[in-house]
Amino acid sequence: MKKIIESAWEGRHFDLWALVHFCSGAAFGAGALFFALSFQTSFLILIIAAILWEVFEIYKEIKEFRLNRALDVLAAGIGFGLLYFFLPLLNLPRLYLPVFLALVCLLAVLNYLGWRNYKRRTKKMDKL
Repeated sequence: MKKIIESAWEGRHFDLWALVHFCSGAAFGAGALFFALSFQTSFLILIIAAILWEVFEIYKEIKEFRLNRALDVLAAGIGFGLLYFFLPLLNLPRLYLPVFLALVCLLAVLNYLGWRNYKRRTKKMDKL
């Protein structure tokens, strides 16, 4: 089971990091709703931030396939769009902040798990 979880974090096209990007986009969408930001402005900021993150990963020499990088940006955009358009359908604006905070907590856990897996993987590579 451990091998499946480790390999799921580093896929050729789609991996568990895409879930992190999806949740990042969703959290950004909840934040945009809470602060009453327009869709166009907040979506543009999100996409620029997601692209800059991928550029940062290239700068830090984190190896990924190009399609994986593109799918990470797409996942953030989809997470944002789904949350931005569907959460208001509940007609409960008081949920915007709790949903945002819950997603930030989920992101903290997912990022920690991904980082831990990355450290284990790079440590194993250094031993080879």
